[in-house]
Amino acid sequence: MTPPPATEAVLRETPNVIQLSLPGDMNEESSERLGMTLGKLRDQGYAIVATGQAVHNLRDLRKFLF
Repeated sequence: MTPPPATEAVLRETPNVIQLSLPGDMNEESSERLGMTLGKLRDQGYAIVATGQAVHNLRDLRKFLF
């Protein structure tokens, strides 16, 4: 079954998106490898949406501020 033309247009205009959550305990080497891999995907037109690391551990920041 062929999708209606409007659906085809939406699919063509929808960017490829990668969503990931970064662990709070990534070391320097792991972060660099992930960055290199994500950089290649970015160059291919993917949108990358990430959360995690410091954002997920904001409550731990209080130890250092207060």
